[in-house]
Amino acid sequence: MHINEIQILFNDYQSNHIHFEDLKEGIRCLLKFNLNNLKIMKHPLGFYYIKIFNANDIEEYRLHYWDKQEFLQERDLMIHNHNFELTSIILTGCIVNSSFKFLENYRFIGYLYETFYIDNCSKLQLFKSDVYCQLLKINIFSSGNIYNIKLGQYHKSIVIDNQTCITLVKTIKNYNYTPKVYSGSKYSELEFNRLLLKETEQLKLISKIIDALEHK
Repeated sequence: MHINEIQILFNDYQSNHIHFEDLKEGIRCLLKFNLNNLKIMKHPLGFYYIKIFNANDIEEYRLHYWDKQEFLQERDLMIHNHNFELTSIILTGCIVNSSFKFLENYRFIGYLYETFYIDNCSKLQLFKSDVYCQLLKINIFSSGNIYNIKLGQYHKSIVIDNQTCITLVKTIKNYNYTPKVYSGSKYSELEFNRLLLKETEQLKLISKIIDALEHK
């Protein structure tokens, strides 16, 4: 099964052309046939991610694996936005997604930081002070659900009670937008690294994902 078939599986499920179990089976097969071509990294927000396929310069498909968020680097920096539009299919578990907006010159002082990427490192630089973070809504998405996060939309995603969750993600990047992160604390500059798993760790984690997708 060629790696680019992830795009077909995603689009077929989104347009109701295949059933949910067929989607999961397709992903299981894809992982089995491409074990040696996949790289898994730890994301600073506490999940593992596997870049599977780039359809072109802006369209990318990947898997996210959430498990207790044990290596979350900083809880004060979870509210953020992206330089891409994101569409996610929940394969197992649940995601709690909270959406936010910001008001300027408010009584509560918070800070926005611009994020710049250099290889597998993200650097945060102070962008704006005196902002108030306002919660807009909270949504819970479970297996089979599809949700979308627009370009520039501030949000925070967590798993329920540290449960395992697997999502299939499609992103459409906009190279003209600089993503941002919110914090209630002021920093001069921060730096976070995305760490590549060792080969033995990767094989073990992919095996766990395959088993999880097989479970009804």
